[in-house]
Amino acid sequence: MRAAGIWVFVVAVCQVIGCGPGRDPHGRTGLTGEVTFAGRPLDQGSIKFMPDDENGQSAGALIRDGKYQIPREQGLPIGIYRVEISSLEPTPTPTGAPGSDPAPPAKERIAAEYNAKSNLKIEITVEKENRFDFQVK
Repeated sequence: MRAAGIWVFVVAVCQVIGCGPGRDPHGRTGLTGEVTFAGRPLDQGSIKFMPDDENGQSAGALIRDGKYQIPREQGLPIGIYRVEISSLEPTPTPTGAPGSDPAPPAKERIAAEYNAKSNLKIEITVEKENRFDFQVK
């Protein structure tokens, strides 16, 4: 009986100090969301979250069928992050002999205001679900 009481106490202390299954020891949280392009789910691309602080951590994910997900283990701590979204046009498969006319470089489909010159910002908090949806052109 005494061992059961000690076990209940240990579990209660862990929940209070945050060592339960819902907490990350590094303070990271997962992110999810959707990206639409021209009113439709973005078929393929990538999303990056860059820290405002130059010493901060960054994270990224692939976008597939308009959705992205970064698991907590690869996620980010609370803070403000700049968002970069990219999607390259498909390039044709070269049909000539190796070394002849290489395929042209892939062209970015997303406007620079959403990637190279992005001013998109998000704030990651512990108070709410960290779901971020974006509409790009």
